[in-house]
Amino acid sequence: MRGARDFFRDVYRDQRRRVWLVLGLMGAASLTDAVGLVLLVPLLGLVGLDVGQGSVGQLEATVSVVLGRVGIPMTLAGVLIVYVGLVAVRQFAGVWEATAVARLEQHFVRRLRNRLYGAIVKVPWVHFSRGRRSDFIHLLTTELDRVSAAASEVPRLVSLVLLGIAYAAIAAYVSLPLTAIAAGAGTLLMILLRGWNSRAERRGVYSSELSAELQAEATENLRGLKTVRSYGAGGPSVTRFSKLGTRVARNWIGTMRDYAVASALFSIGTAAALAVIVWFAMTRMALPTATVLLCIYLFARIVPRFNALLSSYRYLKNALPAYSNVRAMIAWTDANRAEPLIGATDVSLTRQVEIRDVTFQYPTARERVAVEDVSMRIGAGETVALVGRSGAGKSTLADLLLGLLEPSEGQVVIDGEPLAMENATAWRTRIGYVPQRTFLLHDTVCANLAWGAPGSTEGQMWEALRLAGAEDFVRRLPGELDAVIGDEGALLSGGEQQRLALARALLREPELLILDEATSALDFENERSILDALGELDGRIATLLITHRLQVAREADRIYVLEQGRIVEAGSWNDLMGRRGGTLLELLQAQAVKGAPEKPVETGAREAVGVA
Repeated sequence: MRGARDFFRDVYRDQRRRVWLVLGLMGAASLTDAVGLVLLVPLLGLVGLDVGQGSVGQLEATVSVVLGRVGIPMTLAGVLIVYVGLVAVRQFAGVWEATAVARLEQHFVRRLRNRLYGAIVKVPWVHFSRGRRSDFIHLLTTELDRVSAAASEVPRLVSLVLLGIAYAAIAAYVSLPLTAIAAGAGTLLMILLRGWNSRAERRGVYSSELSAELQAEATENLRGLKTVRSYGAGGPSVTRFSKLGTRVARNWIGTMRDYAVASALFSIGTAAALAVIVWFAMTRMALPTATVLLCIYLFARIVPRFNALLSSYRYLKNALPAYSNVRAMIAWTDANRAEPLIGATDVSLTRQVEIRDVTFQYPTARERVAVEDVSMRIGAGETVALVGRSGAGKSTLADLLLGLLEPSEGQVVIDGEPLAMENATAWRTRIGYVPQRTFLLHDTVCANLAWGAPGSTEGQMWEALRLAGAEDFVRRLPGELDAVIGDEGALLSGGEQQRLALARALLREPELLILDEATSALDFENERSILDALGELDGRIATLLITHRLQVAREADRIYVLEQGRIVEAGSWNDLMGRRGGTLLELLQAQAVKGAPEKPVETGAREAVGVA
């Protein structure tokens, strides 16, 4: 019950004006229905029943006076015309009401979706990078769809309650004892059937868990479908997905069965209660026939609506776990906010960026320090290489430089100014970042470039493409800048994807360019074209090359060698090659023995490692 109250409260707080409009329309609709019911009293008299006794007679007299004052004769035709008019008013009001309810629902969900997406974007990177992406997608799609369905139930519940109150008021006026007996029977049935509401909530929680697993299975396998098919794992993948789908279906079938059983039990109970009430009214209370008939009609109208009210409430309880999940994500992000979306303090690189005695430890891997006591610097216009084996901590250092992670100890310093969460967003506007796995939109070349640097002109785009060595292949595309490149750049080769990503980074006119294993998946020719493009930028942009392919580091002004999270060597290529027993030399020898390089080892390196 508390979850439903919280949901009602949140809907009201977010859509206060629309809630009052909907309530007003629903109140008017309920009043129209009640007046239509009251008109049955003179109709009973006009068709020959004696309605002159008791409360029914008083209602008939009141209706006659009201109709007379507005000039409508108390005839069968007059009463029927009024009744049809009321129905028409009710239906037109219903159209307005349905539109208002749809607006309330959609505006509430839209604002909630925007808040949730904003919350996910602000999730601390240390947690997001270790999380499952499909869980966030699931919240934004399936769970919010369920929240939308729950929001649509709120006006329906209110409408049913208002209509029930109107009917009950008329019934109480006609016969208070019978209404009291009916209310007691209804309360007893609600108590007996309250367990079905708990079942609906439990199934709702299970539904969230299952749909999240189904989304994860689909997302992960479609992302890696090429690998799945190359391993011949398509059959097992389909089997796992099918089993999850079966569990989702069974849970939903069980939910519908629970709704149907609860509704059937309530209908049987109310039918039995109605039979007792009629028997009691006819044999013990000796009420007039018109009174009994009107009460039976009223109760017959109330019972289905009361049943619908309970069904709607159970449906709401089933959907509320989705809302709880969305609220929990927003609340958690607010409590663990990483940084503002808009940088509060500007920061710029004119001299150098330094990593000073930095140690970082992921909270999900307390037994292992990712980087420890690391110090390094990148001067303005310098090219610095960071090399080491996979897992040495290179990408963690990149995330620290980007301000995505906060050091456990030490500082990242730009021109003497410590990097903090308050200025991290502003700092990233000064950075061009190209990862190993490119991020490209299923859109045009122009749209992909503009995504990284909104407001760029065509001339600026072509210059960035030229600097990245991408101008020639873009000129050959049908439509050039207007060519669509496919999902994640599927219509481009790997080298073309990387060069386009590099062009996007250069279009930002960055002060620091970070290439995080950006050439590791490329062949020699494509790698060489990117390195040549970087050579043209020498002295203009501070560049950090992160790589485990050592030849890439050859032209760097300075090389840092990272081993198990610690800097073990630093210096120029020639300095490090001249150290007997040095780590860089050892790594190069290991690559030569394994045949790791995809290109010929250059002369200086061949001599250093003794390759004939």
